[in-house]
Amino acid sequence: MRHARRGASALEFALTLPILLIIVSAIADYGWFLAQQTQVLQAVGDGARLAATVARDAATGPEDAAVEHTRTVLTGMGIPCSAGEDCELEAEITSSGSLDVITVRASIGYSPVTGLVPNPERIYAETAMALEDQ
Repeated sequence: MRHARRGASALEFALTLPILLIIVSAIADYGWFLAQQTQVLQAVGDGARLAATVARDAATGPEDAAVEHTRTVLTGMGIPCSAGEDCELEAEITSSGSLDVITVRASIGYSPVTGLVPNPERIYAETAMALEDQ
């Protein structure tokens, strides 16, 4: 009788193991995605914050300063964003009356940890900040 129970336990384990592995891989993948997305959001915010203080008549305008600073911050965080990488950055200034706003956008390719569950292919981030008067 005892041997029959051992076989049942092994069968139960074999049936539940794939479900457990999918749950653990989903936690790892989505946790990694959220960590990466948080880092991209922080880098875009840092780029917009820097650009808000750059004079428009400077050698490097606010848009270029935002893109370069965002690229530097992403690279420092371990997210590859140099030439040839799957990383798109852009910044634009829009005017609304007397208020000028810089908007910084990033689109970064994402590769999951395990790939056993569906994941987004890209990480998107966008932030806007009013330019300071120069």
